[in-house]
Amino acid sequence: MSSFNRMFDKDRFTLYKMWNHDSSIVYRVTTWISATTYCTSFVLLVKINKIFLKIREPTLEAACDAHKNTEVELDPAARAGFDNSIKRKAIQKAAFWQAVSGKDTREFCRKAENLEVGVQEVGNRRIFTIVAPNGEAVKKEDMDDFILDN
Repeated sequence: MSSFNRMFDKDRFTLYKMWNHDSSIVYRVTTWISATTYCTSFVLLVKINKIFLKIREPTLEAACDAHKNTEVELDPAARAGFDNSIKRKAIQKAAFWQAVSGKDTREFCRKAENLEVGVQEVGNRRIFTIVAPNGEAVKKEDMDDFILDN
């Protein structure tokens, strides 16, 4: 997929936050070493990769079920939901064994039908928007305002 840069496959991602938005579940998946990347971004030409993955299912359980047969395996705790507290985010970062590889994410996007992928660069961040359809047309542009707010 042309939206991903050549280093994307080497990256690892961890589930960081989730929301119920627009009758869908939105996951924010962030580079596992985002703190290191953030610090080096002022000196080197590196960007923090963030992914907003929108699964067009109304509940967490349905979104996890729709997503479970893909290469991208989310933290099992995501099925029941978890709070977006600082403590929970730290636990997610520490659980490096639950990180998803960039290569698996790229493969998921390559195999999925009617998936819309977009990328935008804002400062030291590279933000990927992935919208998974549910039998209807999808538009990643619908996510732009949501991403700016979050």
